Amino acid sequence: MMMHYGNKVTAIGGNWYDGDNLAKVNELTKAGMSLDEAILKTWTGTQAAGYGFTNAVITRLIGTPGSYKTIEVLFTK
Repeated sequence: MMMHYGNKVTAIGGNWYDGDNLAKVNELTKAGMSLDEAILKTWTGTQAAGYGFTNAVITRLIGTPGSYKTIEVLFTK
């Protein structure tokens, strides 16, 4: 995506209902890490950060630390 669209990309979205990103957030928040930090430590978060998208804006959140069911996030610069 980044190679094709380059500077036209203004944000990267993530909708996590299952899978590795959600599992990583739950693992880290269960251990005491803040949600904001944990989101940036996911695969998508680290990939987005590599392109300068280091601000994570949570647009939807269901659950509690360690047991989130849904996270929708937008990575911006």
